[in-house]
Amino acid sequence: MDLHQQLNRIKKLLGNNQLTLATAEALRLASILPDQARWHSELGLVFNQLKHYDQAMGLFERAVQLAPDAADHHYNLATVQRFVGRIDQAQRSLQKALALNPQDHEAWHLLAQLTTQTLADNHIPQLRQALQQAQHPTAKVSLQFALAKELDDLGDYEASFQALQDGAQLRRQHMDYQVEGDLQVMQAIAKAYPAERFAEPKGCMQPDPIFIIGMPRTGTTLVERMLSAHCQVHSCGEINNFALSMLAEVSAQGLQCQDRLSLIAQSPRLDFARVGQAYLDSLKPLRGTEPRVIDKLPFNYLYAGLIHLALPNAKIIEVRRDPMDTCFAVYKQLFQNAYPFSYQQDELAAYFIGYRQLMAHWHQVMPGVIYTLDYEALVQAPRAELQKLLAYCELDWQDECLAFEHNSQASTTASANQVRQPLYTSSLGKWRHYQRHLQPMLSRLQAAGIEPIL
Repeated sequence: MDLHQQLNRIKKLLGNNQLTLATAEALRLASILPDQARWHSELGLVFNQLKHYDQAMGLFERAVQLAPDAADHHYNLATVQRFVGRIDQAQRSLQKALALNPQDHEAWHLLAQLTTQTLADNHIPQLRQALQQAQHPTAKVSLQFALAKELDDLGDYEASFQALQDGAQLRRQHMDYQVEGDLQVMQAIAKAYPAERFAEPKGCMQPDPIFIIGMPRTGTTLVERMLSAHCQVHSCGEINNFALSMLAEVSAQGLQCQDRLSLIAQSPRLDFARVGQAYLDSLKPLRGTEPRVIDKLPFNYLYAGLIHLALPNAKIIEVRRDPMDTCFAVYKQLFQNAYPFSYQQDELAAYFIGYRQLMAHWHQVMPGVIYTLDYEALVQAPRAELQKLLAYCELDWQDECLAFEHNSQASTTASANQVRQPLYTSSLGKWRHYQRHLQPMLSRLQAAGIEPIL
């Protein structure tokens, strides 16, 4: 079997979530890899997907040594350096990538995110020049979002919003998405899981998992970093293992589901104890030796009731933030393939309303099950809020949880840079800088009875 075939086999194992086998195959391949930049880079990408960042970084570093004039190798190395908190090194790697390829829009976008720009040190002229030369819509979008971020850092809010709006509109033009489909899903879930379904959950009773859910950009990564600094807790990051375990049980029972709505309608028939056990089994390749494990996929809010049925002793933490701060933070974040509702103000507000309605349903049918943590309270009174949160999770107090910025675990989320810093309150009420521009979003939320708190 040649190298191409071996890499494709590993990627197929990854796609099927067979992580233990994929890791073993990747480690075996690394031991016989030819000393060529191309193969080191390819296998580095595989280890990156496996979340084995030390191996990925080593392979990318060797690729850079073997082919120092290839911009892609420097960019790949920078992404892993960012994940593990080596921000200065990531900056240098990106600068090398851009020196080799000044039109690398992904490198420009990542570089803008790494630090807060200043009047004396920013990339605004280079970003504007790259925008003038960019041809592909994807490149233009990345550069507009990067420009908006750097202008925001400098306090030029008018120019920042114009760049942000131009980028968001262009991104939305090239997406096939209807927010009504997502709203129908939320409504169908609430209908399929009334209060009587939760009279006596009989799932897998192990207390290991801690689920952190909510809208993106609400502080879920901050909470994850605080909890995973505890000696009894390991974080698996943002994984979709619960949904995959549920789908596996759907297949095992032979349920015929033509679309998402039919799947939701039939899902109450699942054996939730089997779903819970399958989920716990799926975590074995990802977790360490700690007794508790975090699953920090914000979208799991859709499955909060199903999680409780499958794992009645699991902890579920909903992180909430000011509605307008939340929606604006989502709007100004360029996501890779997730959150298609985030690029148009009316759609984003509609989705947020649907989210709030479904969460209100879960709290009503499962009173006391979900712990609601306010981001604003956490950053303003961290010790008091963290003490309550640890008590809910049945964990003892550890000072390390407050010193979360020293947490050595990798972070791959949009907040990977922020969680390397001590707590700050400068993001509270930040949407007010753009209040005039955000009227469509604000009006839609207020019409639904949702008011900003800041």
